[in-house]
Amino acid sequence: MLRILILGNIAPYCVGGAEVQARRLAESFAGRGHQVTIAGYGIPSAVLNPPDGRRGVLKTVHLPTLRFNRALRALSYFISLSWYLLRHKKRFDLIYCRILGEAALVAAILKDWGLLRQPLVACSACAGAIGDAVYLRRLPFSRRLVALLNRNCDAVNVLSPAIEVELTDIGLDRRRFSFIPNGAPAGTLMSSAARAASRSPRRSFLFVGRLVAQKGVADLLMAVQRLVNRGLQPVVHIVGDGPLSGRLRLLANRLGIDAHVVFHGALSPDRLGHHYLQHQVFVLPSLQEGQSNALLEAMGSGLAVVVTRSGGSEFMVDESFGRICEPGDVAALAEAMAQMLTISEDRLLAMGQAARRHVMERFALEKVTQDYLNLFEKLLSETVAP
Repeated sequence: MLRILILGNIAPYCVGGAEVQARRLAESFAGRGHQVTIAGYGIPSAVLNPPDGRRGVLKTVHLPTLRFNRALRALSYFISLSWYLLRHKKRFDLIYCRILGEAALVAAILKDWGLLRQPLVACSACAGAIGDAVYLRRLPFSRRLVALLNRNCDAVNVLSPAIEVELTDIGLDRRRFSFIPNGAPAGTLMSSAARAASRSPRRSFLFVGRLVAQKGVADLLMAVQRLVNRGLQPVVHIVGDGPLSGRLRLLANRLGIDAHVVFHGALSPDRLGHHYLQHQVFVLPSLQEGQSNALLEAMGSGLAVVVTRSGGSEFMVDESFGRICEPGDVAALAEAMAQMLTISEDRLLAMGQAARRHVMERFALEKVTQDYLNLFEKLLSETVAP
């Protein structure tokens, strides 16, 4: 049994792909009998039930952090996390940071000072303007912090070739890189029979994600307007909430496409699974991405996809089941969606089946979990026990 400390917030207390993936991995580790603790500033302290009734421990720890301004938040988080790590360091065999950010830096500093000896693993989150490389580059003494990570971070998991290039460019040691993808649990992989039985008679698109600028939903709405002006009849269902929700509803109204766009707000996993079955094409027009959980779930549910070159999505999709266009290019997005509206039903179903096979072969959570555990065991075998 491994004693794994995960540093990061988790869903549903915090919303985001990294938080969803952190919870999935934690539950999967605990489901295999390991002791897992998740520590973050945005989650309450609690003992959670391990999945599948298997033996294991899964609990969360709240790290008190003052949120009044950025400097105070960073200082209070450093103190809170340092205190927790030093007080409980003998309870953990390994530390896993879901994002290559503050938590990884705090743990690396303590290792550099000789106060921690456990292997430290960090996972990249995203590419582009909101990615880990940009975050590290903008910090004071950036080069020294990168050198600190190179000395003390035993492995950096990289989710896409774009992230790999960015992290290498800022000086992270590529010899420490691992390449384990995000995982989709078996419960999200809908069978082709279930999809065929639930298929809506009217071809429709589905978007799932936070309504923030990064996701490119405004581009999606303008692409819908282009399709309507061409005499096509797209219907786009938008699932998710966020700070741009009101503005996007107003934009749909101003574009005259209210009849073609349905805003559903945030939905529970069960209701979201229903939407994956009801629609035919998933569209993700993001400006920046890592490895989108929603995209994995859509592909695993048998949807054809339309994505952008956002630093992550384009490496998950090929022409056998999707279309890829440039981010921010409304005309290209509209053209890709038009192709999905005009291809045959049999071809669209075959694309969805190819997407599902792709996820099952490369992104199944059971395989991802085992790959992580293999990495953890390897690092532990190379490290003197604390």
